[in-house]
Amino acid sequence: MNEATPALPDPASQESWRWCSTPESVEKGTLSLLAVAETVLAVCAYWGIAWYWDTHVHLLASLCVAPLLLLRSDISTQEGLARFRAYM
Repeated sequence: MNEATPALPDPASQESWRWCSTPESVEKGTLSLLAVAETVLAVCAYWGIAWYWDTHVHLLASLCVAPLLLLRSDISTQEGLARFRAYM
C-alpha cells in the first residue's frame, strides 16, 4: 500500500462514530455525524436551488472553484508545482 493511501480502520479497535471530527479522528477514519449531516444538507440545498431558480449556474461555479480547493493538501501542492515547473 502506498503512503498516500490511508489504511482502512479496524472497526473492532476504535469507536465507529463521533459528533464532530478532530485531526486524530480523521487519521483513525472515524465517521463524523456532523459531516454526514452537512453532506445531506448540501445536496438538498443544491437541488433546492436548481429547482427553485431553474438553473445550474451554482454547479458551474463550484466546478471552477473546486480545483483551487484541491491545492490545499501537501501532496497536491507538490504535484501542482511539479507540473508547473515541467510546463515552464
